[in-house]
Amino acid sequence: MFIMLNTGLVTLFNYVFWILAVRVVSSEHVGLATAVVSASMMIAAISRLGMDDSITRFLPQSKDRGGFVNALIAIMLAVTVVVLFGFMAGLRQISPALLFLREWQYLLPFVVLVFLTSVCNMQGTTLVASRRADLALMEYALLFLRIPLLLITGSLGLFGIFLALDVTYLIMMLVGVVFLYRLGIARDLRVDFGQARRTMKYSLSNYLALIMYTAPYTLIPILVVNVMGASQQAYYYAAYSIAAFLLLVPDAIVASMFVEGAHERPLRETAKKSLRFALAILVPLVLAAVFFGDNLLRLFSPEHSAAAYELLLLLALSSVFYAVIEVYFTVMQVRKNLVMLNFVRFSVTALTLGLGYVLLQKLGLIGIGYAWFLACVIVSAISGWKMMSRKTWE
Repeated sequence: MFIMLNTGLVTLFNYVFWILAVRVVSSEHVGLATAVVSASMMIAAISRLGMDDSITRFLPQSKDRGGFVNALIAIMLAVTVVVLFGFMAGLRQISPALLFLREWQYLLPFVVLVFLTSVCNMQGTTLVASRRADLALMEYALLFLRIPLLLITGSLGLFGIFLALDVTYLIMMLVGVVFLYRLGIARDLRVDFGQARRTMKYSLSNYLALIMYTAPYTLIPILVVNVMGASQQAYYYAAYSIAAFLLLVPDAIVASMFVEGAHERPLRETAKKSLRFALAILVPLVLAAVFFGDNLLRLFSPEHSAAAYELLLLLALSSVFYAVIEVYFTVMQVRKNLVMLNFVRFSVTALTLGLGYVLLQKLGLIGIGYAWFLACVIVSAISGWKMMSRKTWE
């Protein structure tokens, strides 16, 4: 429940932040900013090398938790430098619409955002793995600060959005250090690279799955802004910011399921409870999106409602099928079935991005909704069939 409340608050603050952004800066700047935020999330995900999953899986058995976590964060920061350099060097080929990031006034806040996002994510994962999701909730509740900060910095336009985000994540990181110190994890700078090395095979296998998991969320905004333009990306992000309330419910539930599986709770029963719990929450939320989604989009503007309501409905309906996929994927994580967990992630990503690229050009913005919906339906059917197989639990 703490993880779910955390997810809900983060999504709510995200929703309010971008509603405010539409009112204080231009829609084009909002579209570019959301694409940049997605790019920073993609870089952070690539740089973690799947080590956040290793924290969840192996921290309970670690004899030197502080040294283990510090080593993984140090490796992550080193990789981030390399990935950032490669992203900026290939920016013209990756996303020409974001070439403005090479200007110094945008480059520095972008780099800071990537590093702070990465560290805060690892801190949050460590708190949850320590069964202190309440502290993770308190840390991420600080994301609220970006809303009043934007009122102060909004006059600076695109730079003001980045500045509000950077200051907020800096405060979050410092609070995260305090929480980990209280748990005895961040009391010195000791690193245990030996323990990190022993978990690296598991990390890298999960890394491929993590990259494919984040790809739809991080690459779709870049795809939309390149194919459809910055204004259409603003419409997409409005629909996504609402649908995220639904899509992240399964993520929150299976995060707890993963932690309990790592602590050797009965897996099959935990999976059944997780799926029932997810569906019990998702069904009324989907109905709420159907009846009230139009009004929520109007909080952005009438143009957002006209352009993105049907997209919102498809994303909302997809969440039911997505829950089945997430539960099966987590079962494979706990059982260390690296082949199947990568197959699941690859299938969703390949179908979403492949169909999305084609349907965006044929149907417009709604095409990305159909692509995501079809990908979830197909892969959930496979996942459900596998979970009914006795071999999955042997």
